[in-house]
Amino acid sequence: MKACAFLLLFAAALLTGCATASPQNDDWLGRDKAKHFLAAGVISGAAAVIADKQGMDNDESFYLAFGITLSLGAGKEAFDMKVRKTGWSWKDLAWDTLGALAGYGIVQAFD
Repeated sequence: MKACAFLLLFAAALLTGCATASPQNDDWLGRDKAKHFLAAGVISGAAAVIADKQGMDNDESFYLAFGITLSLGAGKEAFDMKVRKTGWSWKDLAWDTLGALAGYGIVQAFD
């Protein structure tokens, strides 16, 4: 139940971000978004497997996998904004969130 509340709060925060902060031509559906989804899914799934092997319970495993994945996603967006000068994309981070949930869910389904 804690994970569900955390997810809803985090999704609401992501989806209500400042619309002007997104780079131009930042479509919701695009090749870049698929890469974000897949990379986040792999990272989250791998972190969940490692957490499970370390004996963590489901809540700890979820928070670790989700935290690592979104930290990396936010770091990528910060890099895009500061170094590449392409801007911060809340849409990319939203796809990272969906990918992290999917990756974690797949690992838990086969556990």
